[in-house]
Amino acid sequence: MPKSSQVLDKPGASDNLRATLDIGVVSQILGISRDKLYDMVRKDQFPAIKCGQRYVVSKAVVDRILSGEIVLKQ
Repeated sequence: MPKSSQVLDKPGASDNLRATLDIGVVSQILGISRDKLYDMVRKDQFPAIKCGQRYVVSKAVVDRILSGEIVLKQ
């Protein structure tokens, strides 16, 4: 069995451990511009978490948007 440090050394291995995504990644997934997504976040039209100087989005929120459970107001 590999040590946990060996598993995390593989490219992309830590992605499965992250519970949030950057705004840029979310905008690509949803097919909207980064600027538009930031604008929606600032207007409270998109659920995001301010983390220091940046915003992040829960993977669970993105999954719910993609499944249609959450409908965005644009």
